Order: sequence, then structure tokens, then C-alpha cells
Amino acid sequence: MDFKKWYNNKAVEYTKIDKQGLLRYKYAIQYVKVSDKMNIVDLGCKSLSLLIELEKLKVRCNYHGVDISEVALNKLGHSFINKPKISVCDVMDGIPFINSESADRVFCLELIEHVNKPIFLLQEIQRILKPGGLAIVSCPNPYYWVNIFNSIFKIQVNEGHISSFRWQEIKTLSEFVGLKLIASKKTFATFPPLKSKFYIYPKALIGLCSESTQFIFAGE
Repeated sequence: MDFKKWYNNKAVEYTKIDKQGLLRYKYAIQYVKVSDKMNIVDLGCKSLSLLIELEKLKVRCNYHGVDISEVALNKLGHSFINKPKISVCDVMDGIPFINSESADRVFCLELIEHVNKPIFLLQEIQRILKPGGLAIVSCPNPYYWVNIFNSIFKIQVNEGHISSFRWQEIKTLSEFVGLKLIASKKTFATFPPLKSKFYIYPKALIGLCSESTQFIFAGE
């Protein structure tokens, strides 16, 4: 089964509102400030959570979302003031339809762990990011205590993850492609960590309690 077919099958499970996705983007927007008229690229846009958060903030920007699954995007049914431009493609085929040095902000949340060529993904981010622009890339935190527990007891949670990244790997990859890593940030924990009808998402104060890490890069 190829990547596109797998994610189209997975998209059947998606809901219109992704609570964790909204929270990840809420943190990301705090870390890389956005403003009107910016060119914003959202790689792996899935449920358009970034656009929902931008609408809440009344930010009028030029939004371009990219996702592999047309099934996910067709399920949304949102209405936006910011008229989004959406491209359905596999980023591993490249994103030549986005011009070099054209993006003020690039968001790439919870995507890099899904792709088979992470260095190519970062090269594309470096290519489209303007000098002085900011990119934010997030991935699951391998030191999150739930992930450690699952690793020890060989519990697979099949979200399509094929890689895991520590700060060290992200730093090395960024140096290979010419991105300047300027910060890493914690996000939130999920409680309870097991299946439940109700979850709360407290802000993580230490690494062991942060589900994911958000890495911030500056364009040069």
C-alpha cells in the first residue's frame, strides 16, 4: 500500500475538529508571531486547524495548505474569511508550485515523522522560506513518558509514524540543509493517557510531560 492510499484510508477516522491539532497550532502561533498579509504555508494541513486558529485571531493572510489526502480535506466543510489555497500532493514529490523564498511563515506540525525522506522535507522548507522568515516544525517527543512506556512494552500506536527525532537529529538535519535552528519549545500533555471520552491538555512544564516538541528555524 502506498502512502497516499494509507492516509486516505486513515482520513475516514478524522473529525471536523481536531482538538490536539488546534492546540498544537495555538502554541505554534504564539512561538512564531503571524500578522496580516503574510504568506503562510501549512505543510500537512490535514483538518485546517491552523486556518481555524488564524480566523479566531482575525489574521488576514495568504494561506496555502498542502496535504496528501483529498479525503481529509473533503470532509471539512468549513467556511473561511481567508480564502485558502489548498494543494493535494505528497510532499515527497516536492512542492514546486510554491515559489522559492516566498513564505513568511512555514508551519509543518507532526509531519516529519511520517515521511521517508525527512532531509528532503527540510530542504523544501529551506527553499520556500524567505530570508528573515520563520519555520516551525513539530514532531512527537521520544522522551514523553507515554512514548517511553510504549517502547519498553512494545505497544504500537499506528498513526503512520516511521521516524523519531531528538533535538540532536533535528539540529544535524537543519545544518545539512542550511536552516538555522533558533529554539525548541514544549507543548502539552494528554490526560488521561489511555482511551477516554474526555481529555484535558495541560501545558507541559518538563520534557517528560510534553507530547511533542516544536522546533523553530530562521530563514537566512
